[in-house]
Amino acid sequence: MKFYKLFIFLSISIILLGSVLVANQIYMKEKIEFLEKTEQRKQEEMNSKLNYEESMLKKELFELELRRKELFSECMKMPYTSSNLENSFENLSRKYADKDFSFMYFDIKNEFLYSFQENKIYYGASLIKLLESLYLINYAMAGSISLDDTLVYKKEHISDYSLCLENHSLGESLSLKTLISYMLSFSDNAAHEMIFEYIGIDALKSYASFLNVTLSITSNEHFGNLTALSGMNILKETYRVLSLHNSYSELLSSSMNNSYYNFLNFEETTFLHKYGFTSPYYNELGIYNSTYPYLISLFTNLPSLEYQTFIPEFSKEVFSIYQSNLKEKEDYCNSVKNSV
Repeated sequence: MKFYKLFIFLSISIILLGSVLVANQIYMKEKIEFLEKTEQRKQEEMNSKLNYEESMLKKELFELELRRKELFSECMKMPYTSSNLENSFENLSRKYADKDFSFMYFDIKNEFLYSFQENKIYYGASLIKLLESLYLINYAMAGSISLDDTLVYKKEHISDYSLCLENHSLGESLSLKTLISYMLSFSDNAAHEMIFEYIGIDALKSYASFLNVTLSITSNEHFGNLTALSGMNILKETYRVLSLHNSYSELLSSSMNNSYYNFLNFEETTFLHKYGFTSPYYNELGIYNSTYPYLISLFTNLPSLEYQTFIPEFSKEVFSIYQSNLKEKEDYCNSVKNSV
């Protein structure tokens, strides 16, 4: 009996001990799980905080970079001229002192104007065709005429150097728009005669005076003399029309964007232009039409075909001076940007 009681006691003790061990094991497991969850939660909270801080830092960096870009853009829109810009153009003028030429340069965004013998008179030749085109375009924009209006090609209009009209028949009607394109793209003289007759001497002179252009034309002289200053005033009006970005400016741009007798062009650099040529005079009115545009009015009186080498060389040197100033401006604006 005693042995049986002892057995029962031991069994109960073992069961109780086992229960305690199991309970303790369960407790320890739950405690470990709790601690792990607590640690995981802390880690998640820390990661969330770090992610938030990283996100805020990225946001601040993005806003800073955006502000820097805005500062650079604002700076580039402001006028800027390097300290030696004037000297660079004076040196260029002296370099070609043995040439008979005059010119004006106008950097539009930087509001820099340089002139050399700008009032010296040269035979303008076909430059008048750009003035006539501007006259027609402005009256069309005002609603006084339509560029779809037509003129009749007559015998009295026949002229030398009429590459376009020589393909048309006498008595044929051509629109003002077509004649503008012919005058500016290929400097067609017959188209000029038709337009000159249509506008009239007094009206064209009056329009020229409005643009501060001195124009010497008569019933016998349909081209006349001009100066680099008058050429620049024609260019300024041309650029104003181009800046309107409408169908009229598109016509002007597409017609002036040509390589026909365009000696301002060099390598891959191109200009919108209108030339005027009657030997020994060769003149160019050009627009470097980019984000940072400039205008150049160049008149020459050179022997033989010298203009064919002089003008591209001169244009290239002007462009180099322009680029140097632009590079210095970019460096300055970068310093402004990086100061933030």
